[in-house]
Amino acid sequence: AASLSGPTDGPVLVVGATGNTGRRVVAQLRAKGVAVRAGSRDPKKASALGLAASGADLVQLDVLDKASIEAAMQGCTAVICATGFTPSFN
Repeated sequence: AASLSGPTDGPVLVVGATGNTGRRVVAQLRAKGVAVRAGSRDPKKASALGLAASGADLVQLDVLDKASIEAAMQGCTAVICATGFTPSFN
């Protein structure tokens, strides 16, 4: 996030935006004025956690669904993956 310095950067897709790390990444980027696309399996959860209120664009994204990943990445200048390890990914 250090090299992303303002509103001309982004949008940055944050995968796993509703997790502990993802929420903090979104907050840091938004504090710098960087446009954020917050990816979550459940955008309603993302909204309830205040990500939309911070100015992030909420998108439905499931890391096991290639089409949702491709759609969420459209037009992004960077992707930050903040998902935790899940045995079901194996």
